[in-house]
Amino acid sequence: MTTTLVESLAAEAAALLDEGRNDDAIDRLRGPAAPAHGVLCARLARAYHQRGDARGDVYSARFFASRALELGHDTPEVRAILAVAAFRKGRFDQAEPVLRARAAAGGDPGAAALYGIALFHLGRAAEAAEWLDRAVAADPGQADWAAARDAAREAAASGRPPPDSDRWTPVAPSLGGPRDVRPAGIASADRGSALSVLAGDGTHPKDFAWTAASVPCQAACPAGTDIPAYLRAIHEADPARAYRINLEDNVFPGVLGRVCARPCEPACRHGREGLGEPVAICGSKRAAADLGRTGPVLLAPWFGPSGRRVAVVGAGPAGLAAARELARLGHAVTVFERHRVPGGMLIQGIPVFRLPREVIDAEVGQVRGQGVEIRCGVDVGRDLPFADLVRDSDAVVLAAGTLRPNVPELPGVRIPGVRHGLDFLLDVNEGRPIEPGDHVVVIGGGFTAMDCARAAARLRGTPARRPNDGAVRVFYRRSRTEMLVAPGEVEELHHEGIPMEFQVMPLECVQGGDGRVRAVRFVRTALGAPDASGRRRPEPVPGSAFEVPATLVLLATGQFPDAAFLHDDPEGRALVGEDGWLVTGAGHATAHPKVFAAGDFATGARSIIDAIGHAKAATRAVDRFLCGTDRLRDVVEVTDLVSTGRIREMDFVPRVALPTLALPAREAHAEVETGFAADQAVEETQRCYACHVKFEIDPRKCILCGWCVKAKPRPDCIVEVARLLHDEQDRIAGFQRARSSEEVRRVFINAADCIRCGACVDACPVDAISLQRAARRTRVAGEG
Repeated sequence: MTTTLVESLAAEAAALLDEGRNDDAIDRLRGPAAPAHGVLCARLARAYHQRGDARGDVYSARFFASRALELGHDTPEVRAILAVAAFRKGRFDQAEPVLRARAAAGGDPGAAALYGIALFHLGRAAEAAEWLDRAVAADPGQADWAAARDAAREAAASGRPPPDSDRWTPVAPSLGGPRDVRPAGIASADRGSALSVLAGDGTHPKDFAWTAASVPCQAACPAGTDIPAYLRAIHEADPARAYRINLEDNVFPGVLGRVCARPCEPACRHGREGLGEPVAICGSKRAAADLGRTGPVLLAPWFGPSGRRVAVVGAGPAGLAAARELARLGHAVTVFERHRVPGGMLIQGIPVFRLPREVIDAEVGQVRGQGVEIRCGVDVGRDLPFADLVRDSDAVVLAAGTLRPNVPELPGVRIPGVRHGLDFLLDVNEGRPIEPGDHVVVIGGGFTAMDCARAAARLRGTPARRPNDGAVRVFYRRSRTEMLVAPGEVEELHHEGIPMEFQVMPLECVQGGDGRVRAVRFVRTALGAPDASGRRRPEPVPGSAFEVPATLVLLATGQFPDAAFLHDDPEGRALVGEDGWLVTGAGHATAHPKVFAAGDFATGARSIIDAIGHAKAATRAVDRFLCGTDRLRDVVEVTDLVSTGRIREMDFVPRVALPTLALPAREAHAEVETGFAADQAVEETQRCYACHVKFEIDPRKCILCGWCVKAKPRPDCIVEVARLLHDEQDRIAGFQRARSSEEVRRVFINAADCIRCGACVDACPVDAISLQRAARRTRVAGEG
């Protein structure tokens, strides 16, 4: 800013201040240039001084007056503002010299009163009484001055010590600003700090609470994937690093980049009202695999060989995830799979057009590469007695999935031409011939229903060459809102010409004269109160029944664990109840101390990422059983940053659409989604808010000027608070807003609403806002 502009701005501000328009003057002066010019700092000091006695005004007036002096703008006004600010903050020794000079000049009873009060607090009661007596004589109507005079006289007569000051005191040193370096391993002295340590590894409940609340995508991921880190790696054109970050957490990045249920995306802060669409996290995960994996990628083991042997039953996502983690823990792991190839539902239930088999093979190969032995074609219970497996192993993990179809109690459900969707998909995936006929009815509204419908349509030819024309239809008893499918699934169904009807419930399957299914009778439903799943219960609408022709009916109605291999075994029969479920429920332990459960076999049918997350937790329980201690520990790693690497304009970039095949190219085995190109991946990942970055205001440096509050883009990202609220574990559980400027005790960055734009850092004139990255990490116990 040129000298002319500075002088013009200073004159404009002075005129506003002369009119008492303090807020207007502050707004006019606020900006990055002001702290660099003494005259502008002096105007700001006067504005805050004139505005009132609130804590923020005192701090701000003192800061800008001090800054004006540092820049050579030394005037009586600046000195007086400093003295009054020091007086208000209880720093009477600093205020005394200036107040003495102003009081001695005469003509200002207020200066005499302040000087007298300062002397009183400094223990000079007799002198104080004299100056206060002069002030009261000049202005008898000031009751406060008279009371202070009387107190000073009494103290002088009795020899009592000066009164304790109830003025404000600064908070203990803590975080500092963006360019300060914080030592690792030092506990924060400020209870109001977001984390327990200034830097390094934190293990306090408040550390994990902060990451859970502040990084909603990672908190929503059952496998705890470090999503911000891998999105940043892709944005920095390092997909290989992004793939490795994914591999560490979710075991199958290439697979999940195609078929993950994406619980992270609805949680993404970017998708909140007024902020646009969520980041394409799943598509970006796939980009890391497509662009960053050029060959097998193996992870370093956590420990050397333990001498313990673990058997895993089932080579699906949960079994393979558990096996890899156990191998990294140093155990010898063998996986037993009754089918001819590993992969479980990845192979048996997901069509090739969604998940190419070479992607599965590559990532299963990486599990083998970690030292896991996979034996296919071994049916535990028939080929290998379960009791023998338990006897010959140090631990056993049951990860057999959910292969028992849930066939509803529906009249006609056993008629030829009515079959469960899982059996149908297995036949499709293994290339067995199927004749769907002209009327395929799919009943259900989940992943299996979508796959069944699209697979059935492909049995008739490509969507473009042979339009569906209603030959394949999907019927679901609830509304679109209650469907449990990944984003875009229903849209792709419609794009391929497959209609879906909501709020219809099957009544019966109708047999034709040839003995096969001829039709399905449905009834329309209304949605009632929520059921055990939390979704609204469908209730039949009387008199609304109708009939739909059917040559093939596919029941996509769920599936259960198949525990038959345990029922007839002396070691296994105590593990399951008559209903076929584990008697111990969805946890990792079973009724046998050596036997554990992972994934859908314990929880019931859920998503692939749920199965992986459950399996990872199960391995911790297995390792604790085998070794008698927790050999891994979770921490929050806190590291300093100078900037986020983002600019505000990135927030307004629209979501990049994931490329797909045109309809004419959608052959039976052609993958529909083609994935991001490298430039598209970089463009999309710049949208991530970097929620693992913590912005925090150091109350020791903050002058409560309110500049960051003015700059905030979100309603509650920065809040002036009277106090923070803590729970029984000393985690920050909320805040009490300040009702007035006088109540403000600190300015708090509310991470739950912060979009990491950095506007507050740019606005802060005193560099009181630190930037740090806080990320969950797994450490070997005793290290870190």
